[in-house]
Amino acid sequence: MKAAPLFSLAILLWSASQILIKIGLIKLANTPFGYRFFVQAFTSVYVLLGLFLSGLGVFCWLMILSRYDLAFSNLLVCLTYVLIMIFSFFFLHEPFSLPKIIGAGLIIAGVFFVLKG
Repeated sequence: MKAAPLFSLAILLWSASQILIKIGLIKLANTPFGYRFFVQAFTSVYVLLGLFLSGLGVFCWLMILSRYDLAFSNLLVCLTYVLIMIFSFFFLHEPFSLPKIIGAGLIIAGVFFVLKG
């Protein structure tokens, strides 16, 4: 599929952005929502880098939407959830569970069947 690099880039950018934002917000878990929370969040290098990568992902998404069907595009971008689960395991030490693994497998199977059909 000739669109694979563009979809892969969008998926990678959005997955990495979510991990970076989460890393930046971990230390704010007990900070009440309000002015102080948002100032600290938006001065975190991790949060800012994550938002930047997310913005780059939006540019990829614009290119994707201009060339491919919306339903097809959204299905492929669902692979972001699978990559975030893997990244979360390695970078955030979040556990895998059987339901997560089954869900990821179903997403991958769904993408496979759509690509073959």
